[in-house]
Amino acid sequence: EGHKLINDIKNATCLDDGYRDIKCSKCGFVQSHIVTKATGHDWSEWKVIKEPTYRSVGVERQTCRGCGIYKEREIPMIVVPVEKIIITPGEDFKIYCKKTDRLQATVVPDEAMFSAKIVWESSNPKVVSVSDDGTIKALRRGTATITAKTEDGKVSDSINVTVEYSTIQWIIVYILFGWIWYL
Repeated sequence: EGHKLINDIKNATCLDDGYRDIKCSKCGFVQSHIVTKATGHDWSEWKVIKEPTYRSVGVERQTCRGCGIYKEREIPMIVVPVEKIIITPGEDFKIYCKKTDRLQATVVPDEAMFSAKIVWESSNPKVVSVSDDGTIKALRRGTATITAKTEDGKVSDSINVTVEYSTIQWIIVYILFGWIWYL
């Protein structure tokens, strides 16, 4: 009795090759073997899943019509331009040597605070240093202008900081170095 031929078919998918075999169901003899190449993904158009706002990024998705796998990408958040920066405290002030304080930079309009990058600078970092978060440290007597500005430098605000010795610091300076004045 001869071979009993049947079709053994595996359809190609997006990632895996398929085949069509004509083979004997009794002995497994393969009369014909045809490979069907993987089809590759058939991507849809990008579809917005989450709209961006001025507070957060959005997300869009592209889905394969064949297997349903998807990929996502970020939609940048809406950037609201800074119109004005206000440093708090709003007026020039004095600070004692070796003390720290924190300045606040408020941006106008409020919506701009989520995307605004504020850069802090000191005109005299040997007198007053300033960190990325607006924390100032009085290092020695003198005056410095502290500026908060947008990353592009188009909008800024400044205040003057004067560093002085406290009474106890003056006493220490006099005790330690006072005799030099008499030379």
